[in-house]
Amino acid sequence: MIHSMRVSFSEGCICIECILNSDHNSFLNPEYIIGFLKDKTGILCGSLLDEHYDILRTGIYFSDMKKFV
Repeated sequence: MIHSMRVSFSEGCICIECILNSDHNSFLNPEYIIGFLKDKTGILCGSLLDEHYDILRTGIYFSDMKKFV
């Protein structure tokens, strides 16, 4: 359900860019990726006051990867 993923580091932040399935039969909530990384790598400290992340949808694509406008 992950078509592509790119990870970069800048100014103490981790940026993860993904293209995920969002079909009505098969979709991946980006919160699941954050939860997985938190459980497996410890990237977030666990304190709601000390940790911060944003999820931003930047585009929607058809199955042939053409951008929905």
